[in-house]
Amino acid sequence: MRPTVAGLPFLGFVLYPTHRLLKRRKGVHFRRQLKAKLNAFYAGSITFEQLKATILGWINHVSYGDTWGLRRTLFDDLKISFAEVKP
Repeated sequence: MRPTVAGLPFLGFVLYPTHRLLKRRKGVHFRRQLKAKLNAFYAGSITFEQLKATILGWINHVSYGDTWGLRRTLFDDLKISFAEVKP
């Protein structure tokens, strides 16, 4: 048995008595998935709506934890250029 101050893993988060953190590997996985989706978007394989759904779905999930800093870090350098999209 582990004390609650050590955290309890649950649905991609680690739950503590005072806060919830996203598991590091989940953030790394999303970053890789996001890069792949952006490349697919620029190649014309997916639509902007599909890209947007991926991003908003993930933001909704991680919003249940204390992830403001993580989201800011992931999306600060994110620039989507519509000029690069091939028709």
